[in-house]
Amino acid sequence: MGPEFYQTGMGRKFFDSDLPRLIKAIDRLAEAIENSNALYEDEGVTTARLKKA
Repeated sequence: MGPEFYQTGMGRKFFDSDLPRLIKAIDRLAEAIENSNALYEDEGVTTARLKKA
């Protein structure tokens, strides 16, 4: 049986580089959504009004 994924070059790259970048991108998306929601709340836009648009 060969090496486990984390023991391969691709596995090391995934865990050391790709996964942290993916997590940071998800964090940025979540922050953008939160900011967008805050803008809608500040303007008094409700979910029902958004669905009608």
